[in-house]
Parts: sequence; C-alpha cells; structure tokens
Amino acid sequence: MIPNGSEVKDLSSGISGIVINRVTTLAGMIRYGVQLQKSDGMADAYEIDEALLEVISPGISHRAIPCDPWPDLVVGTELEDKVTGFKGIAINKIEMLAGCVLFTLQPHGVDKEGKLKTTEIFNAVRLQPTAKPKKVAVKRTTTGGPTTLQSRKGNY
Repeated sequence: MIPNGSEVKDLSSGISGIVINRVTTLAGMIRYGVQLQKSDGMADAYEIDEALLEVISPGISHRAIPCDPWPDLVVGTELEDKVTGFKGIAINKIEMLAGCVLFTLQPHGVDKEGKLKTTEIFNAVRLQPTAKPKKVAVKRTTTGGPTTLQSRKGNY
C-alpha cells in the first residue's frame, strides 16, 4: 500500500506527483489519485493503477491524516445514508489525504429507460450498513493493461 501524500512516478507515462487518495473497487483493483506538481496554479490529477506507480519519496505523507478504518462499512455490501435514506451497494471506498473516507453507492435496479441508476458518493460518517456486513472475498486482479516489467517477465 502506498501511503497518501507519497511522491510517486507513473511508470508508463513518466509523470510524477503526490498521492491524494486511494480507491479500492468492488473488482479488487486499487487505484491512486495522483496530483501533478505545477509551480503556477493547480495542475491536473489522474487516477493510476497501483501496479504502475513507483514511490519516489515520502513526499508530504507525514502530513496525511490517518483514515478511520470504518470496519462496519465494507465494499460489496449494501449501505444506507442516514440523512437521505439513499441505499446502494458500496462499489468504491475512497481514502483521502485529509483523512476522510468516502464510499460510492450504486443503487439497485434500473431507471425508466432501462439504464443503471446514478451512483452517489457519501462521506462514511453518514453511512450505516443495512444488515450485518459480510466479508466479501475480493480477488485482486490485474486490469489487463500494462504493469511493471518485473511482474510481466515470462508472460509474453
């Protein structure tokens, strides 16, 4: 796991920046939000697969606020927003540099046009499980895209 605040380099593009969040998906992928460094204003941020990142330095990780683990809130389980009553399956867990934890919820079913209903993102403070959380077995897999050369050796 790469700590939030670390300075990293994307091995495929060569860009470098600071990790501003960690996203764990229902599919078991781990992606990091990387804020590029720019001297004149706000630079773009990109979401990059864990396998493509190399830690260059601790960066500002000493300033990152540890995230509360929220053990009752698990990716793959149904959660409910205490404020609005919105319910959905947690499809992403997002751990931010500032210490807050967010979840993306996918509501059940489809809309009148047969399309998936819109996902919503909630702060973990507002969420509660609709039932006792079950441990979801998530197999970590590669995305099928480029990865580090070391892990691809002999796979051609």
